[in-house]
Amino acid sequence: MVTAQRLLSHKDPKFSQFKLKGLALHFGVFDVSWTPSMFNLKQDPPLVIGLQFMDKCRVRSQFPDPVTNFKDPSISPLYFNFFDLPAKTKQPPTFFTYGTEDVLFDDTIFMSAKCQMAGGEAIVKIAPRRAAWLFRYAKGDVPRHRRSKEGDVSIFYGEDVS
Repeated sequence: MVTAQRLLSHKDPKFSQFKLKGLALHFGVFDVSWTPSMFNLKQDPPLVIGLQFMDKCRVRSQFPDPVTNFKDPSISPLYFNFFDLPAKTKQPPTFFTYGTEDVLFDDTIFMSAKCQMAGGEAIVKIAPRRAAWLFRYAKGDVPRHRRSKEGDVSIFYGEDVS
């Protein structure tokens, strides 16, 4: 999303008027300062990602300054000002996916609403009782997981590890 926003807001019309056919955004992190669902969806243990894991990812991303403004649109596209785009620039149609068991679901809902407010088409596909990594699996074909002593998640396909 950040790449598309940079393209659309470019000063050179060759780039800002480029006709993107569409975007497919699956389980995106659109606010690195975290949306409410990151704090409100409590799973013990988390299916795969939770607040602690996401905080570690943010730390490991090696942002240049420890006091980084995570609401900066170049980091968190949710804060991009669509109203600053040139008049002829159109928001491309955007397809979003997320699962109801995913801590990033507010990111998807908020970002899809902003795309629509900017005059773009946004389609949201919600996978009930699924998290990001489970989206592609058919019912009954979901890999099981367990926590190792180090806290990492180990995936086992079709093997009962309970």
